[in-house]
Amino acid sequence: MKKTILVVLGVIVVIAALGIGIYFIHPFTKGNPPHTLQQKAATGTNVYDEQIKKEQAQALAKKIKVEPGRVHPVLGGFLRVLGGTLDGKWLDSKAINNYVIKGQKYRLYSFDQYLGEFQNTSDSLPDSYDVAGAEFEINNDQIYDKLAFGVAGDWNVFPRKPQLKTDFDHEDPFIGQLLQEKGLMEAKIVIQKKIVADLDGDGTDETLIVASNITKKDEDDLMNGNEKAAQGKYSLIILRTDRNGEEENVVVAGEYNELSEHDIQFVADVDNDGKMEFLDNCVSIESAEAEGACTTNQALYKYNQGKLENVAGIFIMPR
Repeated sequence: MKKTILVVLGVIVVIAALGIGIYFIHPFTKGNPPHTLQQKAATGTNVYDEQIKKEQAQALAKKIKVEPGRVHPVLGGFLRVLGGTLDGKWLDSKAINNYVIKGQKYRLYSFDQYLGEFQNTSDSLPDSYDVAGAEFEINNDQIYDKLAFGVAGDWNVFPRKPQLKTDFDHEDPFIGQLLQEKGLMEAKIVIQKKIVADLDGDGTDETLIVASNITKKDEDDLMNGNEKAAQGKYSLIILRTDRNGEEENVVVAGEYNELSEHDIQFVADVDNDGKMEFLDNCVSIESAEAEGACTTNQALYKYNQGKLENVAGIFIMPR
């Protein structure tokens, strides 16, 4: 009798252990996006695709109908929804997805030129993931290759045209001191670009500086297993302005001893308030080792009278 009881208890323990193991290794418990793993259900359908459809249906059920003139989604590179405004108030990418409107037109731009427009013809949202906004598609490679951003609105997005400077002196005392403070004593100052624009419309130009000493060779070294490829490397975005006759510098973004590269994708008034936002596009080269391709973080900033605000942004996983 005792032997029988022990056998039964042993079976129960094994079943319980298996149940706990399955629970902890199930992909959803690890936080993986539903589309990253291809597990087939017994019916032959992709259970993760079914989960995406369910989430989209829930989003559509919550969708609030508003007049097109009230809602203005903003698109970054890859035609991803960064966020947008509703009645002039900023919403993040997830919230603005509930207001994507069938028939709404999006005007598309390069860094400084209008490229064309497309119209959303679907009742449903494009594919949407946890940390990246909805993604639209257009069948125009000429536009797509030059695309920097888009907006559902017909106002002048360049009230003051941003000027891209590529001819400049690489000497910069502020950046030099910053690198010293970060311990990069031997790092050479390499300014990739300067963008000059009156961001807040106060009559004084601001300068956005992109500086990085990361090279293609560094990327290749990393991919070839060189663990020290990132040592001494940096990537920065500096906002420089003149306030009351004195130079002021704000470090918008900075990576040190890392292979993550920042760049400014556009400078434009994407919310029709007369002030110009700018997009920091940061590509993590190091993430390619784990993900198979680089992850991208896009952050949209607004500058107004000495104050810098992050108003929207998304994190894009490779797929």
